[in-house]
Amino acid sequence: MAGNIVPRLDNTTTLGTAQKRWKKLYTAEGLNVGTVVLGTPEDGMIEYDGDHLYFVIGDERTQLDNQQSGVGANISANAIVTEFTYENLGTNKYSAVQVPSGAFVHRVVVVVDTAFTGGSSPVCAVSVHGPGSDTLLLAGNKNDLTQAKQWNGFEIIKVPNGQGGSVKLALTGTASAGAGRVVVEFECIPSESGVFVRTGVADTITAQHDFAPDTVQAPFTIGVNAQGQLVTGLNADFLDGKHASEFATSTHSHTIVVPFSWSDIGTPVLSTTEVPALAIVSNVEVDVLAFTGSGLSCVVDVDGDTTDTQLFTATHSELVETGQLMIFGANDIPSGQGGPVRVTLGGSASAGSGRAFVEYALPAT
Repeated sequence: MAGNIVPRLDNTTTLGTAQKRWKKLYTAEGLNVGTVVLGTPEDGMIEYDGDHLYFVIGDERTQLDNQQSGVGANISANAIVTEFTYENLGTNKYSAVQVPSGAFVHRVVVVVDTAFTGGSSPVCAVSVHGPGSDTLLLAGNKNDLTQAKQWNGFEIIKVPNGQGGSVKLALTGTASAGAGRVVVEFECIPSESGVFVRTGVADTITAQHDFAPDTVQAPFTIGVNAQGQLVTGLNADFLDGKHASEFATSTHSHTIVVPFSWSDIGTPVLSTTEVPALAIVSNVEVDVLAFTGSGLSCVVDVDGDTTDTQLFTATHSELVETGQLMIFGANDIPSGQGGPVRVTLGGSASAGSGRAFVEYALPAT
């Protein structure tokens, strides 16, 4: 066939019907349908496999219709294809189809079909032209346009609310030949309450989120590869507002200090803290600053409800010299007989002072 088949009137005649359809259509250089160009796999084409619609460049296929993207939300995916040539350099070109406000642009592809030649510094910047401000999607340079290639941008960019608009190609420079097209893929969340978290991509979440399960359960689970791994900033170190260092370990000891002086002779001195019943007294120390007098003595015990547990005794000769008196392996406190530490001084003195230390631990439970 040597000529073209051209309808008599534009946008009027139909090829086939819903009941009488052509089986296959073969083309060499692509097919123009409305504003969408269906081309070859090498240059970029739209493909329908009977279930889904795909945009294809080379071996890469991107699903365009009703993708399940993220967690818990049905995301509708769309692609805007805008062609440009060397004649558009030095001006801006706008797509007829707009990117909605709040849409997530997840991929931008600039396909240079024919290298730009015969000019200087051709540049193509891609953005969404909003009523108040433009949202930049991809910025290129001379090397991106002076050779036939694909030029990809994959960072997710959200179009701000109220700033949706046409895809804007800011084309600058000069050339005598060259052509290409821009494909902008975006996804729209049906409502503000929808969730957009890509499960297979390491995105950054900047907003604060609430985890609120409908039933009583853990808000999330940790996979096998994440268990036991250190996460900076998420290691629990506070309990009731206190650091772990402020809590006692499972095995630890306590110390009660009771100060006394020569004026306490004849009057027992009691600690304000009690030794619990069943406590194991491990060490008793008495620090003495010289007593001068006669008949001095010192007894340290636990003042129980019905029974006193003696821990330490010292005589006159041991108290009149400055020093530290110690006793180890003292008695355990019987059940029900815990109480304050009591220091009883006997004799007479004109000077002197000291301190009693009682160290104990609680039995393991």
